[in-house]
Amino acid sequence: MGEGHQLKKLENVAKAVNALEDEISALSDDELKAQTGKFKQRLDNGEKLDSLMPEAFATVREVSKRTLGQRHFDVQLMGGAAIDAAGVPLPDETIALCKAADAVLLGAVGGPKWDSLPGDKRPEKGLLGIRSALGLYANLRPAILYPELA
Repeated sequence: MGEGHQLKKLENVAKAVNALEDEISALSDDELKAQTGKFKQRLDNGEKLDSLMPEAFATVREVSKRTLGQRHFDVQLMGGAAIDAAGVPLPDETIALCKAADAVLLGAVGGPKWDSLPGDKRPEKGLLGIRSALGLYANLRPAILYPELA
């Protein structure tokens, strides 16, 4: 599957999540808590994880908004969907794309969904793998050096 096709699929996940945002944000706190049980029941009834994903992501996004005051960006939703689709946090093709790129933006990774996975399957392993493959061993961030500290 080509890179453009994969990106389109991931963008469609984000669009599907966004389409549910008003509906999910209208749920009460108790209704939001009940979502987990509903998702489990739907899985037990044979529904595929892929069909649950947009609603589950929309639910997680709403919980994050209410508890942390932070809303997941679309690219964060796409990153989670990419990990789920690949089954590993850093496929070989991703390393090849990073090596061929003029620049690579590394961002925050992880989340409660992947907390119970073994270390080699967690999103952080992907970030560390990219750093290693590209020979990066430090985080560079903008900083202000005050004259008093110089």
